[in-house]
Amino acid sequence: MTLDELEKLAIEFALRRFHNHRTRAARALGISVRTLQRKLNPNTHEAHDTERPVDEDPALVTHESPSLPESSHELAEEQQFSGIK
Repeated sequence: MTLDELEKLAIEFALRRFHNHRTRAARALGISVRTLQRKLNPNTHEAHDTERPVDEDPALVTHESPSLPESSHELAEEQQFSGIK
């Protein structure tokens, strides 16, 4: 028996045990409901599981902050030019 076959049997058993209540079955299997749904319908989620590089995902792009002064001398120079004393 392969691991995939064993996983399928465990899912079927849990669903029967909990009368097809996916939340309870997932909890008994130690997985999320979403993971259970993906395992039950693997073809419907393939299109949504495509990965994009981090630099192409606008939600993950970070903006560089301005560099901080390295020393107290640089800090004094910045304060002098900005009018802060």
